[in-house]
Amino acid sequence: MPGIRLAVILTLGFGITLHTYTATMLASDFHAGFWVWSISPYLVVALMFLTGRLRLAVLGAGILPAIVDLLVHFAVFHAPQGSTAALGLVAAPLWNLVLFMPLGGVLGWLLDRRVLRSGANHTLSQEAKP
Repeated sequence: MPGIRLAVILTLGFGITLHTYTATMLASDFHAGFWVWSISPYLVVALMFLTGRLRLAVLGAGILPAIVDLLVHFAVFHAPQGSTAALGLVAAPLWNLVLFMPLGGVLGWLLDRRVLRSGANHTLSQEAKP
């Protein structure tokens, strides 16, 4: 499924680009440790992508953190609700690693099973026809 492979690569590119932009252009100083921390969910997704075969699970594990990061970026830089809004930049990678990556991975895995099952049923029904 080349479409899923492309979607995973685009998701990884989006997440790493967003955090690189934040760390280099929006922060007062560049801190390599914070940058690595912020892209750590995407590094894990990249490792899963390179070693795994469950492509929809990997895509799900990457998409949910990307959505969370986009929402946090908007909440911190475009519509901050208080002086502690920037703490979201520190907490989001932890929430992504602990909650949103596993949740997205499970949802992707379930979708993968459903697609495979429906594809197998479709193939079987096609073979049954004379």
